[in-house]
Amino acid sequence: WRFDIASPDGEHVLLLQDRYGPYHVVRVDRLSEYLGGGEPDFEFGYKNPEGSAWIHEGGRWIGPGRLVYRAGLTTLSDFEFELP
Repeated sequence: WRFDIASPDGEHVLLLQDRYGPYHVVRVDRLSEYLGGGEPDFEFGYKNPEGSAWIHEGGRWIGPGRLVYRAGLTTLSDFEFELP
């Protein structure tokens, strides 16, 4: 698995929970709390309407608050997520 962890501005980290998602985004100043069992600041990943699990890979920051990742079952597609 390969994906970017630190955001370009160093404010957030991107953490893939499992090969099938989801991704968690956590502010660096909250990382200790998160690792101790706290909630992520944001959670995202593709949810297949048919209910089957999709592989997630290649998460990367394309800006301070914008990410792109690939997800799919047999064919992977790109999806974007922007921090609110």
